[in-house]
Amino acid sequence: MITTENNMATFGCSATYGVGLPESTTYSNLVASSLNKNLYNFGAPGAGIGKMCRYFSITSDWFKYDTALFLFPS
Repeated sequence: MITTENNMATFGCSATYGVGLPESTTYSNLVASSLNKNLYNFGAPGAGIGKMCRYFSITSDWFKYDTALFLFPS
C-alpha cells in the first residue's frame, strides 16, 4: 500500500523547478527538508497558473502526497 503520509509536492515556475541551482538548494528541497518530508517537485520553467493547475490535477491522481505547495509566478 502506498501511503500519502510525509510526502510533499511543489508546483510553480522556474523558481520552483530550480533553474541554475543545485537540487539541494532549491526552495522546494529546503522546505521539504525543514519539514522532514519526501519531495515531488513539479515545477516547470515558464509555467503559469494554468499549467500549475493542470499539473496538480494530473499528479494528484498518480502520486500520493499529503501536502501541496504552490509558488505563483508574478
